[in-house]
Amino acid sequence: NQILENDNLSGFTSSTRPTVSSTYVKKAGSLVNGNGASRADADTNIYIYFSEPMDNTSITVNTDNTTCSGYTIQLLNLGTNPVTCVRMSSYVSWSNSKYFYFVPSSDLDETVSYKIRVTTGVKDGSGNTMSSQFQTGSAFTVGK
Repeated sequence: NQILENDNLSGFTSSTRPTVSSTYVKKAGSLVNGNGASRADADTNIYIYFSEPMDNTSITVNTDNTTCSGYTIQLLNLGTNPVTCVRMSSYVSWSNSKYFYFVPSSDLDETVSYKIRVTTGVKDGSGNTMSSQFQTGSAFTVGK
């Protein structure tokens, strides 16, 4: 008869695989769907909501260059050939590791389209990976 607090229960594991619930970007200071948004704020952060609390150690972003390989969270720059990833300066989790936001190292380019990708390398608190890679279906753009 104990109450579950903060979605944490010591010693409990689940076989349910995590999913990406939604993605967001900022437009005029408000959050909008990251799938196909147009004219988002150039200084937007990238917001990703998961279906359950994630293992923070499995969330990785490139803070050194524009390589995508080896990182579980990627912001694809579709204006380059081959496609590169936007360098991030940091990321933050909140609300029991279900919600994350990622901070690009500089403002995004208004002449480029972007997609958000989450690889199967991310894990939930029980060690389950996503069953398939997530990527926004439509690119988003930024504007002034």
